[in-house]
Amino acid sequence: MSFAGRGQNMGMAFVQLKDWKLRNRPGLRAKDVAGKAMQALSGVRGAMIFVFPPPAVVELGTATGFDFMLQDRGGIGHEKLTGAMGQLLGMAAKDPRLARVRPNGMADVPQYKVDIDWEKAGALGVPVNAVQSYVSAAFGSAYIGNFVQGGRVKHVFAQADAPYRMLPGDLDRLQVRNRQGGLVPLSALASGRWVFGSPRLERYNAFPAMNIQESRPRAKQR
Repeated sequence: MSFAGRGQNMGMAFVQLKDWKLRNRPGLRAKDVAGKAMQALSGVRGAMIFVFPPPAVVELGTATGFDFMLQDRGGIGHEKLTGAMGQLLGMAAKDPRLARVRPNGMADVPQYKVDIDWEKAGALGVPVNAVQSYVSAAFGSAYIGNFVQGGRVKHVFAQADAPYRMLPGDLDRLQVRNRQGGLVPLSALASGRWVFGSPRLERYNAFPAMNIQESRPRAKQR
């Protein structure tokens, strides 16, 4: 988890500093320690790591700065937008007027995308919503209803058994019911492929966007 969301590639750690009386030399204040840690961790390849001191009082901030929304107004796509964000962060890192400029979001992750051939689905009599709801229920879950047992209300969810929803090839096991009541293999009207994209939809004023933040210390901290 992180302040920007939850994901398998996200992480957050809280490091407790030693008592003030043990940090009485220059360079051992919270701000200085965070700066040294930031410099050391910036060399880690394959990760973006940011270090900053938390507020001394809960719910009260210790930094000023700005929030910036980088928008894709021309419909150039997620990959181009990500490249523009990297270019902007590189320019910000060279500007001495800015400090701690960082993206506030979740990094792209591998995803398995299912492409449905709607013409084949129509020819086989499979409704559009049937494919989407069935795949969602099998690999995610679907709420079915309730029943009462021992005076308590139990919720019922439908989902494919774990061994049958672990791999992309398990999609070929699924069969969707058509309008005639027959079963149609999902592989007959859909195919899958790996893509690399954002784990969540980020929008600002209806445009695809990415949030960039700049923060600088407001007051000294020990």
